[in-house]
Parts: sequence; C-alpha cells; structure tokens
Amino acid sequence: MRYPSTGSLSTGSRGRRRAAHKAEHTVDLETQVLVVIQVCGADKGDTVSLPRSLLQASDNYIFL
Repeated sequence: MRYPSTGSLSTGSRGRRRAAHKAEHTVDLETQVLVVIQVCGADKGDTVSLPRSLLQASDNYIFL
C-alpha cells in the first residue's frame, strides 16, 4: 500500500504501518459554533497547524 508523503506513519499492535492523522477543530467561544474542522498529519504539532486554522477561521467568518 502506498502512503501519502505528507503524513506520519504509525505502527499498530500487529506491526502494520498505517497513515496517522488527527482531527482538529476551531470553536467560536461565544456561540460554541464549529468554525473550522480539518485533518492534519499526526506529526504536525498544534503550533504548526494553528496559523492555518486561524486563517481558515477568519475566512469562514465572512459567511456567518
């Protein structure tokens, strides 16, 4: 199986390799509305993915 070059790989309990991802969401604290939902590689820390999330959130506020 081919894995994407932009994600990390994890090894399961049976020794199988699989692509590792994590779901992230950005919430408006006043209204509790989900503003951004995205899937990132598990090797990306929150400090790396935060600028992209904030940029997408500000773009999505145009539609609210």
